[in-house]
Amino acid sequence: LIETKMRHQATVIVAVIVKEKGKYLLVQEAKSSCRGKWYLPAGQVEIGEDIYTAGIRECEEESGMQIKPQGVFQAQYDANAHFDWVRFGIVGKIVGGK
Repeated sequence: LIETKMRHQATVIVAVIVKEKGKYLLVQEAKSSCRGKWYLPAGQVEIGEDIYTAGIRECEEESGMQIKPQGVFQAQYDANAHFDWVRFGIVGKIVGGK
C-alpha cells in the first residue's frame, strides 16, 4: 500500500500487456461488475510483492501463461469516492504456459 496525501492508503494494481505474433493476450472477466468483458490480465499487488512479481502471478492465475516482465509502460493514480488506487502497467514476454 502507498501512503497518499489525499485521505488514506491507496490500493496498488498491476496490469500486464503481452503482444506476441501480432496478437494481444486478454482474459475474459469473471467479476459480476464486468462479467464477460475482455481485459488485460490484472489484479491487486499483494503485501510483500513488487509489481513484477504480482504481474507474473496475475498473468498465470488469469490466463495460464507464464511471462517475463520487460518493463513498465504506465503508472496511473486515481482518487475517487470509493478508494484511491495506483495502477502500474507492465510489458511481459511469454516464456511458458498454455
